[in-house]
Amino acid sequence: LGDHLQMSSERHEEAGAGAGAAAPVTPRRLYIARHAERLDRAVEAGGGQWLGVASRPHDPPISPAGRVQAMQMAIHLHQITADVGDPITRIIASPLIRTMQTSDIIAEFLGLGLNSVLPEQGLCEQIISMRSPSAPIFLSPLELSGLFREARVDPTRVSARPVTHVETDGIAVRDLDRMGKGKVNGSDDPEVHYWCEVHPDVDVRAAVGGPAVDAAAAEITALRCGETVDRILAELDRAGGTTLLVCHGASARYVMRHLTQDATATSGTVASIAVLTQSAGGRWTATEMSNSHLSMPPPESPSCAPDADNT
Repeated sequence: LGDHLQMSSERHEEAGAGAGAAAPVTPRRLYIARHAERLDRAVEAGGGQWLGVASRPHDPPISPAGRVQAMQMAIHLHQITADVGDPITRIIASPLIRTMQTSDIIAEFLGLGLNSVLPEQGLCEQIISMRSPSAPIFLSPLELSGLFREARVDPTRVSARPVTHVETDGIAVRDLDRMGKGKVNGSDDPEVHYWCEVHPDVDVRAAVGGPAVDAAAAEITALRCGETVDRILAELDRAGGTTLLVCHGASARYVMRHLTQDATATSGTVASIAVLTQSAGGRWTATEMSNSHLSMPPPESPSCAPDADNT
């Protein structure tokens, strides 16, 4: 990914220097988080079944423990933003249920109002991590808005970087045996699926052999995340305020690598948070993704639709 990382850096610098672009506040901060614990992993860890039972196997909500984690994330974000006088004014999140729930709990605690949570397909999970034997279809912003009790999710949001998936004509993209996870959660199911993400510069369907498929899928995710965050930053230059991005492991990792140009940046574990800061010269630096805030005493478990059985 080295060449593409450099190319994406050049596109990022060009986007920031575009005609008419407003000068960003210096130092500008961008907060990035991974969603809280997902329900399917908790169910399977307890000996239950998820695949073959859930109507949207690729799109689990967060678990009861995840709801507590999301509140701990909210408390931590309130504290660190208050310390620098830079409150979060909007949340842009992957449109999958677990990221939207995490975002809604955080937004409620921070007191964010109408249309403050914006679904963004470009921050979605990488295709090899989606547990779906059929097409991984996103819920629309209007559908997502209807799942939550308050009107914080913007039903009119148009993704800055839409994502499309297509069948691969027999090329396995997700294959737990190939990934060395054939017995994940005590199951022998290799969870093979044949869906890939579309990108004009890389075609998974042209890859030959498992390692080439994995490399192409990862390259597409990296490129898409870089394109997404560049477009989001251009949007934020016009809108102002401070933003939290709620992502998945891969999308958080690749957004951080794109902005910091650090190919070793990692995304930590679930419910981790990092702070990215842009200097006057335009360079981004990031704190390490951390979930140390999960060690604080758990707050009362928040109520957040959709309910756990709405899968």
